[in-house]
Amino acid sequence: MKIAFPDQIIFHALLHSLSFMALTAMVYGVLIRHASGRALISILTGLLFGVGAILVMTDPVELMSGLIVDGRTIMVGLATPFGGVPAGLIAGVLAGAYRAWLGGAGAMAGVFGIGIALLSSILFHRLASQREGGYSLKQLVLLGSMVAASGVNALILPQPIMFTFLNEALVPLTIANISGIVILGTFLSRERLSANSEKWLRSVAFTDSLTGLSNRRAFLTALRGSFQDALKYNRPFSLLLIDCDNFKKVNDTYGHECGDKTLIHLARIFEAEIGQHGVVGRFGGEEFTMLLQHDNKANAILKADHIRKTVEDAALHTDEDIIHVTVSIGVTTWSPIFADAEDMLRSADRHLYKAKERGRNCVEPTITHHFISNNPFSSRSVDTPPSLE
Repeated sequence: MKIAFPDQIIFHALLHSLSFMALTAMVYGVLIRHASGRALISILTGLLFGVGAILVMTDPVELMSGLIVDGRTIMVGLATPFGGVPAGLIAGVLAGAYRAWLGGAGAMAGVFGIGIALLSSILFHRLASQREGGYSLKQLVLLGSMVAASGVNALILPQPIMFTFLNEALVPLTIANISGIVILGTFLSRERLSANSEKWLRSVAFTDSLTGLSNRRAFLTALRGSFQDALKYNRPFSLLLIDCDNFKKVNDTYGHECGDKTLIHLARIFEAEIGQHGVVGRFGGEEFTMLLQHDNKANAILKADHIRKTVEDAALHTDEDIIHVTVSIGVTTWSPIFADAEDMLRSADRHLYKAKERGRNCVEPTITHHFISNNPFSSRSVDTPPSLE
């Protein structure tokens, strides 16, 4: 029996797969821009490439009954380099299971080829280094050559088919595999590079370069969002405006490098104090801001005073000096009397100014002031702190 595999059929199979490859690249771009967490991205990438491999097998070029040619090894081969080993394993299992389910004369060889493509991509992933998130043309050609080794699956085909396949189809199929890896790999690399650039631009736009905290723009966005939520859901939150006392003296005494280290030192303390329950930002210079979600005024003042004490007790050790700093904090809590987020910010600023006037290293208003202002029957002295039991 004479079986022919014209080159045009092999490359027609690649062209059949190109639309699915383009769709895969587009969805991958959306995925890496919006999914969070390496593990989740790896799982979703595996599912994407696994489904992509299945889709190309739904529209293959059939060489003979049960023997099909498509871009499944291209999909499986790219899953690991662009999603990690878990992604490759997920894609390989999905593709292999579907090919086995299709059955036919080439089913066993097809599953075997998927396995070789998977192992080749894992080896490549271990050896190759990404260039700013993507792969170079040389690296993609190497990956394509390694994945093309899946062509040895022809060795387990029935002999008449095997000899014809090796003589007439192996070379064009190898070229098609390498071409497909290069084409789709280039698209995927560009998507990843573009996503990384967008993340970097967002980081520059919304992150303070010295401390890594939210910058003024990002914090104001968060403040306005919290303000709107409070209006809509009557959900209280508090705003802290924090200023490092006598910071100019730190710069003049120890130098600007130590001044920068002091700001970073404060930023780490504020991050540790707020945890996942709010937002902390550097508002400018030595001034920081903090949002405390779902906190009433009494709790916010207590939290602010705890932060003040933590800063006072936490010395900064440099190579040559031990630097002690203190902070003054103005506290305000949302209420319907505020016209907008900026009005709240002005209120916090007024409280901060009062804290500075009181001699620095203090919180304004104090818990005593708050207690008395909300308890008209209290006869406590302003200087006597109330029981908070």
